[in-house]
Amino acid sequence: MRQDLEQVGLWNEMTRIANKLKLLLVDPHLDQGVCHMDLKPDNVHVTNGIIKVFDFDSAGWSWRSIEPYRALIESEEYFNAWLRGYREYRPFDDRNASAVMAFTVIAKIRDVVWELGRNPNSREQPKLRPDDLIEIVERWKSIVDRL
Repeated sequence: MRQDLEQVGLWNEMTRIANKLKLLLVDPHLDQGVCHMDLKPDNVHVTNGIIKVFDFDSAGWSWRSIEPYRALIESEEYFNAWLRGYREYRPFDDRNASAVMAFTVIAKIRDVVWELGRNPNSREQPKLRPDDLIEIVERWKSIVDRL
């Protein structure tokens, strides 16, 4: 993705964003533990009020803040509902809740690399052009600057 960012003059800004994300991830106060790592509606079924989570093949040790990033991408309301429910069973302080925002950006970076056709496994025509990065990086910047 570097050549695309350089082409539109955003390599230095993206480097600043990445460095800020890295600093956040080394925070020793972020809670870690075993996480599902693929928690999404397709992997959760509710039957007669009983919640069943499955598809644990991606599970492993990680930051607990990574788990709900998809809920936050879906909507802030969805994330807040997740947060309320989670906090009924275990602590999840504001520092960890803020880190969820960082993981949404990291997930989006991965998606953009794919959509630019820069992932070695990308096989389709790119869905994004380097010029699209101007708006995307600005969005990431506004999120990361609030953390």
